[in-house]
Amino acid sequence: LEEAFLPQAVPADASIKCTKEHLAKFASFMDVTHPFPVQRQLWPDHACLFNTKNFDLDSHVSQRASYPDRLLGIWRRLRGY
Repeated sequence: LEEAFLPQAVPADASIKCTKEHLAKFASFMDVTHPFPVQRQLWPDHACLFNTKNFDLDSHVSQRASYPDRLLGIWRRLRGY
C-alpha cells in the first residue's frame, strides 16, 4: 500500500488522435481488406495445438460441451465459419 498511487489526471490540453474515419475503418472488420480477415486467410486450414481433422465445421457445439469441444467451437468462429 505504501507504493499505491492514483493515476495522473488527463491534461486539459490533451488531444484525441482518433477520428471518425479511423473508427469507421476499425469497425469494418468483416471487410476483406481489413487487417484481421487478411491475416485470418494466412492461418493454416487446421489448428496446430489441437486436433481439428475430424471436426465437422457445421456441427453445433454446446456450452456444456467438454473443454476440447468448446475450444473447437471457438476455433471455428475465429476462422469465420
